[in-house]
Amino acid sequence: MSNKKIIYLILIVIVSIIVTISTIVIIKKNNSIEDDTNSQNVDIYVDNYKPYEGIEIISYYNTPIIPKGFKKVETETASWELDENNHPKGWNDGLVIEDEKGNQFVWIPVKDIASFKGKEGYYRGSEQEFLTNCYAADYINSTVESKELYESMYKYQGFYIARYEAGIEKEKIMLFTDGSVQPVSKKGKCVWENIRWGSPYGYALDGIQGSDTEDGAVKVARSMYPNVNQLSKYGLPDNLTNDTGVISTLCYGIEWDLIMDFVSDIENPYNNKKYIEDSTNMGYYVSASAQLTGTDSDNIINSVKNIYDLAGNVYEWTMESYKNKYRICRGGMHEMGSVNYSASLRGYEFPNVEYGRGFRVALYMK
Repeated sequence: MSNKKIIYLILIVIVSIIVTISTIVIIKKNNSIEDDTNSQNVDIYVDNYKPYEGIEIISYYNTPIIPKGFKKVETETASWELDENNHPKGWNDGLVIEDEKGNQFVWIPVKDIASFKGKEGYYRGSEQEFLTNCYAADYINSTVESKELYESMYKYQGFYIARYEAGIEKEKIMLFTDGSVQPVSKKGKCVWENIRWGSPYGYALDGIQGSDTEDGAVKVARSMYPNVNQLSKYGLPDNLTNDTGVISTLCYGIEWDLIMDFVSDIENPYNNKKYIEDSTNMGYYVSASAQLTGTDSDNIINSVKNIYDLAGNVYEWTMESYKNKYRICRGGMHEMGSVNYSASLRGYEFPNVEYGRGFRVALYMK
């Protein structure tokens, strides 16, 4: 074999080796880039998940703001008078505000919503161990409403809850549940009873089975002080307005738990147990029918830190869900026994169940 042929073969081998090595390097380099990109994305997701970063705390749990359109209401048990630290003396006792129409709401202080965990309800005096199958709205998997709610609770370190169960001014308008008739939070009104959560068909804005834009408690609660930027999305009448400093919603599960935490120090004088564990004689149970909102009785302590009917009267719908197809009701109702159905109780129903169901409006500040 001539020297030229040998050199030619050697060159071919060298080129082949170079091509092979280059291909391997390119493949490895590409895999490394892909791996680096994936790990970088994960790191970005984890490191950047700081939901309250950049949100300024405007007021503190012990110094609540009076929203636009509301005024202070002095009560026997909670005073807005300032103490030596310029905090309302009654900040932890149920401070009350009132709008121009006489609807009243109670301040619920929330010192640290970022670390608050849900509270189990009590059934027959024992913890239910219910939360593992419940889905409360959170910041990670949020709707516009729940995200604004969480941010508001962080900024203002609290929220307002209706002092009374949702009522109606005139009983004949009770069946209008499309948002055209607003509920009231006043003493001595017919409770808005036998109302469904929403439709059992389709999906709600939080992705859970059952529509919250069809007629029901969710729409009625949202109509009281509506988010005017979401009227169409919520299926609400387009003529609704809101000149106040709050947005109204159906009470969220996390809000009910925060209320239970707020009243967790209250003892039941009839049995020396905690009110949230056993609400005997601290709510309307074992009764043939629901009472007027805020009804007082010689035999029943019906108000806890200025909030009426958390226990009994009507089962109250919340936004919380169970097993992705039911909605949670809280507090029991008038036909149930108080030991079995305490103020903290979680029950669940399909969204279209009506009998004995009512609701309570919650407010978050804009």
